[in-house]
Amino acid sequence: MNKLPNHAAKAAFAPGHDADDLEGCRALASVLSQVGDKWTILVVGVLSLGMSRFNALQRAVPGISHRMLTHTLRGLERDGLVKRTAFAEIPPRVEYELTARGRSLTKPLAQLAGWASANRLAIESSRSRFDLHQGAPGTIGKKSS
Repeated sequence: MNKLPNHAAKAAFAPGHDADDLEGCRALASVLSQVGDKWTILVVGVLSLGMSRFNALQRAVPGISHRMLTHTLRGLERDGLVKRTAFAEIPPRVEYELTARGRSLTKPLAQLAGWASANRLAIESSRSRFDLHQGAPGTIGKKSS
């Protein structure tokens, strides 16, 4: 078993997880990367309202490209969060809906969205103060010309 070099990371893990298990940490990071993705959060939010077709999803998620929506839906289907149903019709019809596991994600995402909303202004203020004193992101350590 690979050991993590920094045992302070243990505080970040839920009960029952061994923070010294590097493979377990990587697996957890992989899941969090998928469910915490901007597009995943928005797609799950739309699907929490009910079944939807691809084009309706694309219209409901501002700024998502056809390619990114396809990629996101495939990842969610692969993880067992979304069920894809294709109907043998002309023209073809495909509908997407959350599975039970996908529906179980909506409450934590709603809590995260609530936290983000409650803290948005304070975070924006902190960013402005930081950028004023340290330079905007990407400019730290660079001299202005």
